[in-house]
Amino acid sequence: MVEITLEDMVKVVQQPEHSKQKLIAYQEKYGISTIDFVLWHKEGIPLPINDKDYRDWQFQLEMFLSTEGDIMELIPTSSFDTQPLSLIA
Repeated sequence: MVEITLEDMVKVVQQPEHSKQKLIAYQEKYGISTIDFVLWHKEGIPLPINDKDYRDWQFQLEMFLSTEGDIMELIPTSSFDTQPLSLIA
């Protein structure tokens, strides 16, 4: 008889890193940020996302935030202006 262990039935992941990687993958797949995903949803703007991905994106975001993930980590570094700010005198 084959013995089935808990590891055979459950996938153990490290959070928030697992959800972070899933969220980044959705951002790349659909070309929108997770922040825009949330804002567009709240505004009722239709999102060009299939239902399965839409529900999983929401779930992964909830998991990410509930495990103390930092939403700023989801913004690609290329999105930030790397030019020094001018001081106003």
